This record gives sequence, C-alpha cells and structure tokens, in this order.
Amino acid sequence: MKTVLQISFLIIICTLIGCGNKQQANLLKLRYDRPAKVWEEALPLGNGYIGAMVYGNPINEYYQLNENTLWSGAPREGNNPEAVAALPGIRKAIDAGDYIKAAELWRENTQGYYSARYLPMANLFLDMSVVDTAFSSFYRDLNISEATSTVKFLTSSP
Repeated sequence: MKTVLQISFLIIICTLIGCGNKQQANLLKLRYDRPAKVWEEALPLGNGYIGAMVYGNPINEYYQLNENTLWSGAPREGNNPEAVAALPGIRKAIDAGDYIKAAELWRENTQGYYSARYLPMANLFLDMSVVDTAFSSFYRDLNISEATSTVKFLTSSP
C-alpha cells in the first residue's frame, strides 16, 4: 500500500510540474498587436548560425535574413586569448563587491577583437496578393519556449 501511495504522489507531482510548464511557456511570449515598422520591432528567429527578423506584415511580409559568415571586412578570430588569464582578477573584484573594477578588467582584457559588422544575407518579401488590404484582429508573437514566431489576422478577402 505504501508503494501505491508513493507512486500516486509522484504522478500528482509530475502532473503539477507539467501543468506549470505550460503556464510558464505562455509567459515566455512577446505579443504585439501590429506589424513591425522598423528593425528594432521585428522578431528574431535563428539558431546562432542562420537567422531572420520577422516583421509580420499581413499584406507584404518582410523577412531580413542573416548568416554567420557574412561580415564586413576580412575574417578574423573573434576570441581574445588573454581572457583566461584575466578571469581570476575579475572574479576577485566581483567577490569583493568592486563591480566597477570588474567591469573595467572585463573591458580591457576579455572582450574579443573588433572585426566587423554583420551584413544582411537577403531581404525576402512575400506579397500575399489579397484584394482587401484592410485587416483586423492582428496578432503576432515570439514564443521563446518553442522558438517560433506566429502572425494571425483576419481579412474579408477569400
């Protein structure tokens, strides 16, 4: 009987944890009620190598695409080999509560070399070819838990 109670308790706990994750996943969403007009309002998608900024325009959707190897300037190693030696001093400053000194040591010793800026790979425009350009009930989101972007809207066009 004791084993049955333990298993039942374990199932209840797992169920509650599972329910909590769904609620938490809902909290990890950025929601908007209009399309992005500028780059800072677009929603980022990617895996660290290839990515896109999603604007969410229902009539003329715009994706700005990027790829890790597209840089201005020449290729260059981005890591600073001196960073490892500076790390103990940075940790010591943090432990002592001297955050200004820690930040200064970080800037001077650990940041990678400036090499160049990312360049866009391509701009992808999708013309939705709708007759009625008026839309309502617009919704777009970035679901951080699922790494997805959603755009929803209503239009009277068939």
